[in-house]
Amino acid sequence: MFDTKTLEENGPTRIRINKSARARQARRKDVWAFDSMLYDKVLVDAECTHDGSIRHLQKLKTLEAWTNYMEKYLNATQLERIRDLQHHLIRNGFRLLKVGGIMIYSTCSLSIRQNEDIVRDFLSETPNAKLFAMHPHDSLPCDPGSLEGTLRFSPRRNTSGLFIARIQKVEDN
Repeated sequence: MFDTKTLEENGPTRIRINKSARARQARRKDVWAFDSMLYDKVLVDAECTHDGSIRHLQKLKTLEAWTNYMEKYLNATQLERIRDLQHHLIRNGFRLLKVGGIMIYSTCSLSIRQNEDIVRDFLSETPNAKLFAMHPHDSLPCDPGSLEGTLRFSPRRNTSGLFIARIQKVEDN
């Protein structure tokens, strides 16, 4: 038998939800968190177009595969749907943070609209969210993002494309 009282007393330390479950949860649009459900760290590995993922792109070996990929992910309707989903994922992830907690927002897209623009929009509408700056390090194959304090891993540097932003929840003013 599952004991919810024990779970509430000990508090969850980590939740892993598969992509389809995450997408279903995000479609609900809003997650409401209670103090007993807040976390120190949240990872938002947002659904994206996968255009920075070498593993995904290597599968596209024929013109037909590229055409199908473009129709599925790179059409205007799908891009707007993905951006809407990303916007809700970042907001819902942030709602689950304790004050002082850190959220990582990441995608495997190279698109500024799916990365820096989503983070910039979120920061402008969320006064208690602060970008916790990260800087490239010589030992990592990354570069600064176009939004100061974010990082990009580029396929040019022998890795898959990846975007990372670190956001901290601060006290409301």
